[in-house]
Amino acid sequence: MLIQQWGCTSSVNQMDIGQLEASIVHGGHTQRLRIASVDDVLALAELVQQELLSRDEALSLLRPVGVRVGATVQVLQRIAAGVGPEFQDTSLEAADYEKLINSSVPSSQRTVAEDNNSDSKMYLLTPVAAEDGISAERTIRSLLDQRVYVFGDRTAGRKDLKSGDQIAFYESGNGVVACAEVASQAVKKRIKFAKNPDKFPWAFEVTKVRYFFDEPVIIDATLRSQLDRFSGKGPWGWFVQGTRKISAHDFAILTRSLPQLFSLDPTISDRSLNVELA
Repeated sequence: MLIQQWGCTSSVNQMDIGQLEASIVHGGHTQRLRIASVDDVLALAELVQQELLSRDEALSLLRPVGVRVGATVQVLQRIAAGVGPEFQDTSLEAADYEKLINSSVPSSQRTVAEDNNSDSKMYLLTPVAAEDGISAERTIRSLLDQRVYVFGDRTAGRKDLKSGDQIAFYESGNGVVACAEVASQAVKKRIKFAKNPDKFPWAFEVTKVRYFFDEPVIIDATLRSQLDRFSGKGPWGWFVQGTRKISAHDFAILTRSLPQLFSLDPTISDRSLNVELA
């Protein structure tokens, strides 16, 4: 953990963070000091390298904020819209950013938005990590073996889930290890055998479960170069840090299911068939 004062950066043990935060607040130093984890700083660095944030914007997010939040809101709107700092314009609303995407981003990079509208099949990639001594594989199998899976209140895609959607599971630090077809909408239902059911209160049925723990799909540079989301270079950790919608093409590659999905989903381009399957 890092504590930053303008001109000084120091390392702090995790156990001391609570005490340090209280000292900063009670000492009236909130306008001079910020606390950021290494992951926080790296996440901002990735956004800069992905050209979603400018260097000045990243620094402004690290500095103590002023009275107005307008600039921060504009940055968040632009990132949510998926456009870079070259489109920054304080006069633009969210809808304007959406128009910028449609006019400036190549069609191959708009696949996710086009494929995942309310009338088409949705494709999701969701990460699962080992926690409290329970492996990711055990967590995944304990749910999918019962033909059910769970999401949190804010999990991406939860409100849009419907029968026929596809979901892939990424084991953190390993690779994509399973996939399934969604068989129902998500409903608020406590699954007693789920890990931390209070944190993940939305349940939905799944079918056509397929495991490949013994041969996970590793998201290396070669594979990333074949995905719609990447050029094969630069940071990519953000891609598997939370559940996200992906294109049909990317789902097919990540689950080694190109021939099957191509025959069922015309949104997958012909170039998909040229990818060498493991």
